[in-house]
Amino acid sequence: MNKIDADKLIVEYQQKIFGFAMSKMRNIADAEELASNIMLEIYKSFLKTDNIVNIEGYVYRIASNVYARFVDNEISNKHIDILKIEYPVTESGFDNIENGETYKKLRKEIGMLSNRQRVITYMKYYKEMSVMDIAKKLNISVGTVKWHLSDIRSGLKEKIDMVKNSNLSVNPIYFINMGHGGSPGKNGDTKDMFDSRLKQNIAWSCYYQAKTITDISKELEVPIAYIEGELRKLVEWGYIDQVDSSKNPKYLTNMYITDSREDFSEEANIKKEVAKFLCEKFFKDLFEKFDKAEDNWGMICPNNDKNYLKYNLVMMALSSFGNDWENWEELAVKRPDGGNFIAYATVTDDCVRQKPDDKYAGCGYMYDQVWRDNKQVLQSKQYNCIYSDRKIDWRSNTQEDWEDLYSYLSNGCDKEKISVSSFSNLSAKGYVVDGENQVTVINVKDGNLVTVINNFVANHIQIPEFIFEEGKKVDERLYEVNKSKYPEHLEKLVRYNNSNAFTWGEFIPYIVERMLEVGMLKPLTQKQKKAVFTVVAIDCR
Repeated sequence: MNKIDADKLIVEYQQKIFGFAMSKMRNIADAEELASNIMLEIYKSFLKTDNIVNIEGYVYRIASNVYARFVDNEISNKHIDILKIEYPVTESGFDNIENGETYKKLRKEIGMLSNRQRVITYMKYYKEMSVMDIAKKLNISVGTVKWHLSDIRSGLKEKIDMVKNSNLSVNPIYFINMGHGGSPGKNGDTKDMFDSRLKQNIAWSCYYQAKTITDISKELEVPIAYIEGELRKLVEWGYIDQVDSSKNPKYLTNMYITDSREDFSEEANIKKEVAKFLCEKFFKDLFEKFDKAEDNWGMICPNNDKNYLKYNLVMMALSSFGNDWENWEELAVKRPDGGNFIAYATVTDDCVRQKPDDKYAGCGYMYDQVWRDNKQVLQSKQYNCIYSDRKIDWRSNTQEDWEDLYSYLSNGCDKEKISVSSFSNLSAKGYVVDGENQVTVINVKDGNLVTVINNFVANHIQIPEFIFEEGKKVDERLYEVNKSKYPEHLEKLVRYNNSNAFTWGEFIPYIVERMLEVGMLKPLTQKQKKAVFTVVAIDCR
């Protein structure tokens, strides 16, 4: 064929070739590269060939051959993205590409095969290799290849028309809140691990029922090749358990995942009742006694503002009701980076227009220590919620803050005696404003700082026994309304998370809300919000 005719034909088929490339690659950059390779091969072939009877079929055959080589070179049969490989079609033209629901289902089901079986499928049905050649290429026996092919054929025939029993592939979930109870490791916590929606959906898929990787893959309609690496990491880091040691083991998520799409209105009502009960039966008497204490029970803050200190008393009082860490050791998971915690998350999906009300969201309690010469010299306790002007995230509480604060306080609040960076950090956090410390301080002359922090209220007043009895009743009510919302295999964790309720930090915003309504508290200034619910005990010996 002469050059002029070849040029005309290339221009005529240019758009169709690019469309062919796009249908194969699903990616503009790869499609452009493939189209360029195809046009080069076709153009060279035109110049060498005369009297082509069926131009359409001729062009398509060359395009298919170039594509086959392109795929083979790119993936070398090892990491095959089946969603980018097209099922072989005839030379009937470009209009028949990707037609039919059966073909689409087949391609998805092939993507659910194991890595070995996907490779064998590709070699046999896409490259049309013989069984013997496949065996040599993969260094396995001919009998093994035949067994896999038989298993593949029967499996695909069974699955191709199966009815899906899940909608995760259509309406995947995502985590709106992630956190931990315990100590995060060097690599962070739940939020750092579940940095992709795929990981989140893997965990959710095997949350209520143990599933194999094949089950998970089918439910998400994501090829196993994409699932296995993420699943392996989630198992390694203790978020998902492998429950058996078979060739195709099952997996079960051990996190405490709350489905925000459930109805938690009864739980919210219980918490509001608790806030009302504690305000009337406990905090009213507590505040009256505190108002009479000229020394504010040893608590120090700017201007000895009793209203401000009462906010902190709310936090300190809950700790005095008991131990919210009971049975924690049994349920916490030790992570490879040194973390030791129970992982928490809250789930929603794209169909939920209204996200859960975060009015009562909180983060804490957060404890930090400062040591000097093998002696603990500072113990801090902090809780973050809507009434404190801090991010509701444990990351906003850093060891550097308490090191800087101790240096500032132990040097008589003289900014000239600490580094500029330390003073700047304290000022930026709002812990120091206009040269004055805003954090509530308790000077301890003897005794354990941790005990002082946790038992502060109990050390100054006797907590009535009926408060503890009421707490046990509330625990049982919360457990009864919540237990059906979580998997049976997490019964101990559900029981733990619905016990010692009166000690929970999450009651703080409910209690403060009630106190503001009835006038037991006055609103804080913006300056006070930066440091409220932050108390440090300092060894001043």
